Amino acid sequence: MIIGVPREIKPGEQRVALTPAGARAMVEAAHAVLVERGAGTGSGIRDEEYAAVGAELASVDDVWRRAALVLKVKEPLAPEVGRLRSLHLAPAPELTRGLRDSGAIAIAYETVQRADGSLPLLTPMSEVAGRLSVQEGAYYLGRAHGGRGILLSGIPGVPPGNVVILGAGAAGLNAVKTAVGLGADVSILDVNVDRLRHVDDLFRGQVVTLMSNSFNIEQVVRRADLLIGAVLLAGARAPVLVTKEMVSQMKEGSVIVDIAVDQGGCVATIHPTTLLDPVYL
Repeated sequence: MIIGVPREIKPGEQRVALTPAGARAMVEAAHAVLVERGAGTGSGIRDEEYAAVGAELASVDDVWRRAALVLKVKEPLAPEVGRLRSLHLAPAPELTRGLRDSGAIAIAYETVQRADGSLPLLTPMSEVAGRLSVQEGAYYLGRAHGGRGILLSGIPGVPPGNVVILGAGAAGLNAVKTAVGLGADVSILDVNVDRLRHVDDLFRGQVVTLMSNSFNIEQVVRRADLLIGAVLLAGARAPVLVTKEMVSQMKEGSVIVDIAVDQGGCVATIHPTTLLDPVYL
């Protein structure tokens, strides 16, 4: 099979769908790999690194024309519709209809499941998103960026910031790891008590675990400095767990990061933003 890797063209998107390690694995499996020149630049990967593992460097037109399978990170923009095989469709019904009408064979990457119900293709991105949610949230908590002007870690004599995480799946668990690592006061909520037990076992009582219900959510949101939404219903819209009224009761300058925003979001006031303009008040 000929596998193509075009450069991402969505504004601000710097990722690439295949690393040189992945390209080498494909070549070793007797596939041909076409990589658009400059596709890895935003991720710090030079063209020579792809060539060194047996990938062929090509123009964007050659990649799309010759490849039987095209790998991308983000959803296709107008010039790409009808030519993809794997993409994230949950938040884009118009795109879904366009692909259906084009006759393309499209795989919902984020809903591919193992027999046990786990999501092996979505999990790595959820891990990244969970860790970045705390990192980005801590940045915007800075007074210079419109936040409350606190350190999540606190300092001697000053308490740490309070982080509330909704959802104890892959994204939520990785958000916990980062928040605990920074020294924050962390609470996590989920409807699955077994997941909460897993969190408690991993962090040995360092994290407050709570059953997710409207009463508990209202209580913890009120005192949160950083609220992270990490709720996933595979293939469906995320449930709205934090109402507009709850948001209005949050501290001035607190920060919300909703990882579930591309599937509707679990916070009533949330809406999608862009990498170039990521925040709003």
